[in-house]
Amino acid sequence: ELAYLGDHAAYRAACADDLVLGGGTSDPIGAERVAKACMILPDSGVEAVVLTPLIRVAQSGADDPDFEPWSLLLTLLAKYRAADFSAAIDAGSRLAGHPRAVPETKAMGSAVLAMAEKRAGHPAAAIAALKAARGLMVDHWQSLADQLIWRDWMMASVMIQEAGQLVESGSSP
Repeated sequence: ELAYLGDHAAYRAACADDLVLGGGTSDPIGAERVAKACMILPDSGVEAVVLTPLIRVAQSGADDPDFEPWSLLLTLLAKYRAADFSAAIDAGSRLAGHPRAVPETKAMGSAVLAMAEKRAGHPAAAIAALKAARGLMVDHWQSLADQLIWRDWMMASVMIQEAGQLVESGSSP
């Protein structure tokens, strides 16, 4: 929520706290949540090498068909933040077509895919992915608001904002 509110200093502090509290978890869902939260913004203050064990734990849950889309989203985000745009695009494309991916997962994934496409030199694909992310937010807002999954929609909003800045103006925060 702190990233959504624009309180970057508090967001960085919360990421550090999350790593202290959940950094050693063996639970794939908990690991996915901590790692994802620490990669929402590019300036979380957390080194990628610190997140690697959490990402591995989270990816160990990918055998569960319901968790696989979240694992793909985490892979996409980690690859994008590591500037491995080709691998990010691959994960983003797989997530976009995943039959079990829920709209908020697809919205986050499409936003990150847009940034990866832009960085990879594919402006048309970047624009299309950004449009898809925004469309998912609009098309599914009411039904998702009723389900109270605000955290994921706030994360998607933050990612869409970052993607919009990069894709439409060529700069990122």
